[in-house]
Amino acid sequence: MIRAAILAALIAIPACAPQATRPAPHVEFVVRGTVVDAATGAALPGSHVMIEGTEVKAPTTATGDFELRGRGTRGRYRLLVSRIGYESERPGFRMGRSETVVVDTVRMRAVSIRGHF
Repeated sequence: MIRAAILAALIAIPACAPQATRPAPHVEFVVRGTVVDAATGAALPGSHVMIEGTEVKAPTTATGDFELRGRGTRGRYRLLVSRIGYESERPGFRMGRSETVVVDTVRMRAVSIRGHF
């Protein structure tokens, strides 16, 4: 009788244990775009582009283009685009089933800083 109770308890333990969740599938991705001056439309080479919350980053080329490559899960992400003399921009994008995402042109507004010396 006691053996039967112990055996029943041992069989029931795995059913009560928390089930392991399956991690979201990772996809290899490429994010491409262009960074330009909002007023003139001129390319902004040397701007810094990164995916927020990750280590994925790259500078823009002489023509203002960028390409970010990495691994991630599907979902919503935000870029952080910065350059000295311009307001930072944070355009969002969605990583879906497609492995290549082309974001809209990022238009950065120049800022001027005035000081008294």
